[in-house]
Amino acid sequence: MKHYGLSLLVASSLAAIVGSQSAYAAATELSPGPAIVSGPITNGSTVNLQSTGTTVSEVFVGVSARDTDILNLGDTAIFNNQSTLPGAGASQNVALGSVLNFNLDNTDDILGPATYATGTAYTNDFDNVGPVYHFAFFDVTGAADVNSLFGAQYIPVGSAFDTFFQDNGGYSSWVFVGVEDSPITQSDDWNDTIYAFKGVAPVGAVIGGGGAPGTPEPSTWVMMIMGFAGLGFAGYRTSRKSAVAA
Repeated sequence: MKHYGLSLLVASSLAAIVGSQSAYAAATELSPGPAIVSGPITNGSTVNLQSTGTTVSEVFVGVSARDTDILNLGDTAIFNNQSTLPGAGASQNVALGSVLNFNLDNTDDILGPATYATGTAYTNDFDNVGPVYHFAFFDVTGAADVNSLFGAQYIPVGSAFDTFFQDNGGYSSWVFVGVEDSPITQSDDWNDTIYAFKGVAPVGAVIGGGGAPGTPEPSTWVMMIMGFAGLGFAGYRTSRKSAVAA
């Protein structure tokens, strides 16, 4: 009976670990804002990004917007969505743990030029619905997640573009970023221009390990260790009783 109870404890611990991993089997929004519209993405992300190393990399994934959007890191322009080709990359040297002030310039919106920064809430025009976060960050597991999330075949499964992400740390090492470039609430969809960032994490995340998506919680590890230790102790007592009986 004791063995059954200890085995059940180990089994429940392993199930908790499997559950913690399967929870990240599809696109997961990082730090989502309060919902303001219906759809797969209901608001952007409420935090800024920080560097997890000394280099930050960006890849231009795709565009659905007709407006010209320019992605910047501070005052440094990185991509222009009307002239940059999907698959183009860039990188910058940064300080470990530094806050990365990414921002987007929409230079020709019908309502006039607008600039949006990561982790900043804006009150959109017309409905005055807010807060609206114009950058949305996601963890994904593969090209199919990206395409399903943003509603088009931005990264064909099995393509050279797909292979690039697989060969460069895998999809889980990249943060996929969708932007909403318009201040008109009714059209918010966060797929106007899409990027992938590497070497970043939401501000406040643990840098250098621990707390990563798919990593079991410390309490789960404790349960598992206790279970295995209990099984070992039970086996030890059984062997001693057998030796005494002999």
